[in-house]
Amino acid sequence: MNLGSLHQFIRNNHSKLSKAYRHTFISDAANGIYEMHLKNKCHHDIKPGNMLIDDRFNVKICDLDSVKDLNAPKDTLKSTKSSIGAHTKNYAAPEYLKPGVTTYNFKCDIFSFAMSMYEVGTGKTPFDGMTQDQISIELMSKDSRPIIPDNMYDLVDDKYIKLMRKAWSTDPNQRPTMKNIVQQLQTICNKSGRSKLQVPPAPSSTKNNKEAEEKAKKLREENERIKRENEEAIAK
Repeated sequence: MNLGSLHQFIRNNHSKLSKAYRHTFISDAANGIYEMHLKNKCHHDIKPGNMLIDDRFNVKICDLDSVKDLNAPKDTLKSTKSSIGAHTKNYAAPEYLKPGVTTYNFKCDIFSFAMSMYEVGTGKTPFDGMTQDQISIELMSKDSRPIIPDNMYDLVDDKYIKLMRKAWSTDPNQRPTMKNIVQQLQTICNKSGRSKLQVPPAPSSTKNNKEAEEKAKKLREENERIKRENEEAIAK
């Protein structure tokens, strides 16, 4: 069982999420991508729409059909731009959008992850409302990035924003590695406290309804306590 994509979950619950939840979601995603990079593979289409939340609020990377194995022969690493998702340009690295460029690498994944960080932090899709051609112009011709709203500093840690900006650097060589991103996000999570939401089990029969309701009530109270503690820790 899963709760859908991170993209949809953020859209539906953005105003309810604390810093700790946002930090934990994106940290989970980073761990999944890092494991892929350790195997010398690129995801090739990183975005919150390709991240699923399970019933324990863990984030998993999906749409693995787009994965590129960098151990494969070089000519098989090339791909047509039309083979990737319809919304990829909202998250795509500018160097990959250049005419004639079809080879994808780790640094492209890092840029797309930075754009995903933006969406998790703001609740908005990067370059929302623009056409695909307009996005290409913003990224390649103007070297633009999505506007960071003033309230983003209330929604995520300032180090989160600093890391995001570093990861979407125009120069691929200036972008951190996925290992470095994982390490920095772990530090950020330790500061704000990781979210520890629990999901009450569904009752197996009518006889167990009352017991299940009592357990669900206790879990809701525990979740509320954890949320308050996280918010109080952040306030300090």
